Amino acid sequence: MNGPLGASCGGDNGSSLLLTVSDITYPAANAVNNGARRGLRLLKDNCKDNKTYTNSAVVRVAKFASRLWRTINGEVISLVAENSLCETVGVCAHDNHLRCALVALWQWIWPRQCFQLLKAQTWHAMEGSPFYDSMGLNHVMKTTKEEKEAALVEDQALAPLSK
Repeated sequence: MNGPLGASCGGDNGSSLLLTVSDITYPAANAVNNGARRGLRLLKDNCKDNKTYTNSAVVRVAKFASRLWRTINGEVISLVAENSLCETVGVCAHDNHLRCALVALWQWIWPRQCFQLLKAQTWHAMEGSPFYDSMGLNHVMKTTKEEKEAALVEDQALAPLSK
């Protein structure tokens, strides 16, 4: 369904991104989507209070969330070296339809926040330890002090809306 110019340049008329499929119109795509939905529910299931998942499962979800977030923001994620970011722009840098679709996917998986990512980010304090390297936490995005302060200011500014 994707044309040579990216995800938003495919489909039957070259201008649509197929986000919704039905069993009648696209039975094979519907079956694939049902399988994907089950897998994505597993990503959602690993909440902060659920103790049934191992630390490695939490890190795997956090790494996926990091790669998805970087893709949404238009960064190029090198397929050769997992943690290298190239100087050029990524697929979402100029493809707003794909960016919106991926943001919708992010918000469907984690409507409030990705608890796995937050939990993995708390382990960044152990950077340099054998646990940190063996778990692959260097592939999980970090939140800088400035970003935390900006998020706090934003939360305070939006607090009246939540009331």
